[in-house]
Amino acid sequence: MRNLLMTSLLLTGLAGVYSAPLYAATLQAQDFPTEDVPPNEDSIGSAEDVAAVTAAVDAFMKALNDGDNDAAMALLAQDSMFLEGGGLETYAEYRDNHLRADIEFEEQVDGIREFMRVTVEGDQAWVITTHYYDGEFDENPLTFELATLSILSRQDGAWKFRAVHWSSR
Repeated sequence: MRNLLMTSLLLTGLAGVYSAPLYAATLQAQDFPTEDVPPNEDSIGSAEDVAAVTAAVDAFMKALNDGDNDAAMALLAQDSMFLEGGGLETYAEYRDNHLRADIEFEEQVDGIREFMRVTVEGDQAWVITTHYYDGEFDENPLTFELATLSILSRQDGAWKFRAVHWSSR
């Protein structure tokens, strides 16, 4: 989910901008958590709803990390949209064009969630997360931060992603 831009940059040879030694050293010098952080105290909504939305976000990331296409797609609404690097993809385009690349990326590069805020209003939720990545993808060193805005809605009691926007630096 979080890595379409980095995958695109790697494939086009532009990832050096994001893995430049000076920027990498700056990121590595920061005090990042060693494991994913839970939603912060500023999250809005009932504890039960915040936990359920968090579980959906975590399940999507687990599906990517486990290489489980079906589990990842089951968490997406049929009308979901994906925004990244100035581009827009539909559910079908993400499934057919980028899901496999996101899975391959997650299998190779370690990422840590360093911030998460969940807001729930009725059957709608939005989640803001940031992640820190440091590792290698196809033998190319990478160090970058990723910000994600996910919009979810509750459909038949289950939280589904309706839109995801990824931005990295």
